[in-house]
Amino acid sequence: MLDRRLSAVASLVRRGKKIIDVGTDHALLPAHLIREGFISGAYGTDIRDGPLKSARKTAEEFGIDDELQLIKADGLRGVPTDADDIIIAGMGAGLISRIVLDAHWLKSPDKRLILQPMHRAEILRKNLYNNGFAIDREIPVIDGEYVYCVMCVTYTGQCIDVDDYFAFTGKMVDTLRQGGEHSDHAALYLLYHAKKIRGKARGLARSIDREKRAQSEYWESLARRIIDLVGVREIKIADIYKKIDEIAPFSYAQEGDNCGLLVGDSEGEVTRILLALDITNDVVDEAVTKGCELIISHHPVIYHPLYSVDGDNPVFRLIKHGIAAICAHTNIDMAHGGLCDLMAQAMRVESGEIVKVMSYDGGTPIGYGRICQLEKEYSADELAQRVKDAFGNTIIRYVDGGKPIRRIVLSSGAGWNIIDSAHEKGFDAFITGDCKHDQLVDAVNKGYTLIDAGHFHTETIFAPMLRRELLESFPAVDVIIANSNVDPVKYL
Repeated sequence: MLDRRLSAVASLVRRGKKIIDVGTDHALLPAHLIREGFISGAYGTDIRDGPLKSARKTAEEFGIDDELQLIKADGLRGVPTDADDIIIAGMGAGLISRIVLDAHWLKSPDKRLILQPMHRAEILRKNLYNNGFAIDREIPVIDGEYVYCVMCVTYTGQCIDVDDYFAFTGKMVDTLRQGGEHSDHAALYLLYHAKKIRGKARGLARSIDREKRAQSEYWESLARRIIDLVGVREIKIADIYKKIDEIAPFSYAQEGDNCGLLVGDSEGEVTRILLALDITNDVVDEAVTKGCELIISHHPVIYHPLYSVDGDNPVFRLIKHGIAAICAHTNIDMAHGGLCDLMAQAMRVESGEIVKVMSYDGGTPIGYGRICQLEKEYSADELAQRVKDAFGNTIIRYVDGGKPIRRIVLSSGAGWNIIDSAHEKGFDAFITGDCKHDQLVDAVNKGYTLIDAGHFHTETIFAPMLRRELLESFPAVDVIIANSNVDPVKYL
């Protein structure tokens, strides 16, 4: 019933006590605690009518109208003061601080505050300690890509001006040292904030103001201190290359394809990576602005021989700014879990047989294209719309084969070159990108549906997958999908 975040909050509530859930929304937390017989009663407050209406519906469904009193209130203003545990979760640090500091009756060692800021926890920690509160314990919560903390707080009366190190780490350091699952999550929490601090340091380093540039060294040293605390070693470009090689071995690359580390030193340190389909000048400029030491692209930044490199060439800019480039092209096209399988995921179909086998890895076939079965028959119009929705296209070009469609071929990028192999295996519709006029005419003549979903849209999907894999293996490294990773074509 409760998600990870609210489950962590619930774990800090004292048995047999009365609670206030500030900003109760649907009242799921108090409803859960009352149903389990864990608390003696609860107040649920919200400033808006809509959430209170939802909370009343929850109370009715659970039959807890007598135990749960719902109050329209701004924070804790005007609410009863007999609650023991006060929960303020799912808000910003500034708002939580205001609610706590406005309620003077919380200044009692008998009251327990359970606080869960959605962001800027460092501000909340400073405000609490500056006003006589102290954190007894912190629990990290990892929910997908989001990282939160839940604080157990009491009033001590001792006003302390905490430093930036404690503001960003809090009692999460204690959680880290205790061992167990919470320790692992505490490490991820601390690394997440170390990356935020490092980002701040980079921003200051780019300032034209000399004093701000000087401050960047302070923040960088703070980030390094937290990373060292967690015990993460320096990550090198070679480590990133090795991980990509595990996901999509570079040995799979088609002969003549230029994959691998194309620019840079494999021994260089990596703290921030930018992902893009193509390494354009805009992508390089973004990498410079964001302080990335490495760009990973699908398309090789060096494909044809270079007889000269001028200032308009991205290779020139990479070298000028000391940014490395790893390009994973046909190896990701053919790998299991690579682009064709990612296309199947986007289409919400099960990835099937390889269309054109190019090699074998220990008896496992490797190659281009996947044959997939749709759950029902589609018309060409219906399938084209499904493709458009799956890949986020502005437009879709397609040829209507005039027949019901159930068996489809997925082939990323300019993937029509496997059409002969696809015909041998049989299909109703062929989905790819970059279809030329003669290929569209071929579909008309042979009576099959051909859908052009665009080169960019059928291949940029590699970036979220690679980001997830790299973040899992290298939590201390920032991995960013470039804002400049966009379809170069404009449409009217």
